[in-house]
Amino acid sequence: MSSWIKNNFWIFFFSIFATVGTLLGIAGGLIWWKSESLIARGVRTEGRVVRLFFNGSSATALIEYDTDWGETRSITTSISSSPSGYEVGEKVAVWYDPLHPERVQVDGLERWFLPLLFHGFFLVFGGIGWGGIVSQILKKRRRRWLLVNGTTIQAGQVEVGRNHSIKMNGVSPFVVRCQWHDSLSNKVYTFQSDPIWFDPSAYIPGATLPVLIDPRNPKNYFIDLSFLPEAA
Repeated sequence: MSSWIKNNFWIFFFSIFATVGTLLGIAGGLIWWKSESLIARGVRTEGRVVRLFFNGSSATALIEYDTDWGETRSITTSISSSPSGYEVGEKVAVWYDPLHPERVQVDGLERWFLPLLFHGFFLVFGGIGWGGIVSQILKKRRRRWLLVNGTTIQAGQVEVGRNHSIKMNGVSPFVVRCQWHDSLSNKVYTFQSDPIWFDPSAYIPGATLPVLIDPRNPKNYFIDLSFLPEAA
C-alpha cells in the first residue's frame, strides 16, 4: 500500500466511487445521445409487436416495421423484462436511419431503460463519491482553520484500537481515541483520530493528548498527532 493512500485513505476511497459513478453517468449520457440523435435524423414509422421471446419470466419483443420504400424489416429488442414491456399486437413508434435502415430506435422501454439505469448508478455511486470528496476537502479546510484559530485542550483516557470498519489488504488501521470533560457544559466529548497504519502505542508520550477544538463547537476538532513518526 503506498504511503499516499495510507495518508489519504478517505480521498482514495471516495475517488473510486466518484470515478465509477462518473463513468456510468457518461455511458448513460452517450446512450441517450445516440438514441436521440437517431430519432432527430431518422424516419418515424409505426412498428408492430409480432412475437415475444420468453426466457423464464422475462421476455424480449420481435417488432416489424415498414420502410418508406416498402420493405418490411424486423428488430428484436435488446432489453428483457418481467413483465414484458410490450404486448403482441401492440403498435409502437420506430425510428430508422434512411441511409442505414438496420440502425433502429424503438420507443418505450427500449428507449429509456438503459439511460435511466446508468444515470441511477451515477446518482448512487457519484453521490457517495463526490459527496465524500467534498466532505474530506471541507474537513481539511476546517483542520487548517483549527490550526490557526482553535483552542488547545488536553484530553485524557487515551486508548489505541483498530477501526474494523476499514480494511485494506485485509488489515484494519489503528485509531487513537481520547476524552475531554467540558466543565462549563458538564459534557464529555470523545475524540477519534484519522486512520493510522501502524501501532502508535509506543510513541504516545503521556496520559493526555493535545486536541484542537472550536470553542463554539467542540465536535469540530483535530487530535494533534504530529509527534508520531510517518509510516514507511
